[in-house]
Amino acid sequence: MIMVTAKTHLMAALLIGTLIAAVADVPNVLLFVGLVLVASLAPDLDNPESTLGGMTKPVSNFLRLTLGHRGFLHTIYMALSIPVLLYFLGYIYPAVAVGIGYLSHLMMDSITIFGIKPFFPIQFDVRGSLRTGGPFELVIFTILGIGFLIVLNIFYLKLSFGDVSGLNLITDRLSSLLAYLTSFIPASITDLF
Repeated sequence: MIMVTAKTHLMAALLIGTLIAAVADVPNVLLFVGLVLVASLAPDLDNPESTLGGMTKPVSNFLRLTLGHRGFLHTIYMALSIPVLLYFLGYIYPAVAVGIGYLSHLMMDSITIFGIKPFFPIQFDVRGSLRTGGPFELVIFTILGIGFLIVLNIFYLKLSFGDVSGLNLITDRLSSLLAYLTSFIPASITDLF
């Protein structure tokens, strides 16, 4: 079965995790984003051909045989149960990170033609029209990557200048760049000659 590839799951998780870390003042950003990334691959533990499933083949094969792929591990129940458990154990930021990563995976799989059954075993499908592994997935990966770079820039500015002033700096820089670029556009067609 073709699915959203691991690199696209990771890029979506990287974008969302970095964005949350940038606005929520997460105490350990690397740990937080790392947990988001690992959790974004966790629903595919039931597929021995997946990135995480390939690293845990015996567990993955067992899960595949007992639960099937895109079964119970691709549900809202799993996306919430692990974070809730971590939360009640006192691990608040890890709980948020795992929840974000897991939900980002479900979100990405739900836009594919195979979709997910978020309330499995109830037969309610959520699916889109994305054929994975093709050029459109590359477009999505690129858009997510550009979004990540923008968020990373905001995060860097926030760390460098504090508060949300980084957002003001970005808008000021974009305005300056736009003014500079438009200075090369002729005021009228007669200026071209």
